[in-house]
Amino acid sequence: MVVGRKPRFSFASSMTTASSSASILSRSKIEVVNRKFELLRAVTDTKRGLTATLEQRSSLEEILVSVESFNAWKPVELRLLDGTWRLQYTSAPDVLILLQSAATFPFFEVDQIFQNFECGDQTREGVVRNIVIWSIPRLLEVIAAELR
Repeated sequence: MVVGRKPRFSFASSMTTASSSASILSRSKIEVVNRKFELLRAVTDTKRGLTATLEQRSSLEEILVSVESFNAWKPVELRLLDGTWRLQYTSAPDVLILLQSAATFPFFEVDQIFQNFECGDQTREGVVRNIVIWSIPRLLEVIAAELR
C-alpha cells in the first residue's frame, strides 16, 4: 500500500453500507407490513366495500397504491398469487350488487366471497374464478316449518 493514497476497498465502509442497506430493507419490510395492516383496518367497517363512503374509497385507494409502490419496480410473480383468496373489500360493481341484494332482501344471504387464481406454470396469464357462498336461510326455515 502506498502511503498517502486511500485504499481502493475499505472493509469497514463496506460493512457500514451493507448494514445500512439491511437496515433500510428491514424498515421497508416493516413499513409494508404496517401499510397492509392499515389497509385491513380501513376496510373493516365497510362491509366488504358495500358501505364505503367516497372518502373511505379514496383513502383505501391511496393506501393500496402505497402498498403496491413497494414493489413497483419488480414484475409480478404470478405463481405467488396462485391460490384462493378471501374477499375483504371490493369496489367492483358486479360483486357489490350481490352484497347490496343481500342487504336489501332478508331472504338472501352472502356468506363468503373468494377468488381462485390459477396460473400453473405460466408467467404471463392466469384464470380467475369468483366463488360466492350464499344461501336463502329464511326460505329454508319456512319450508322446514311447513313440513312439520
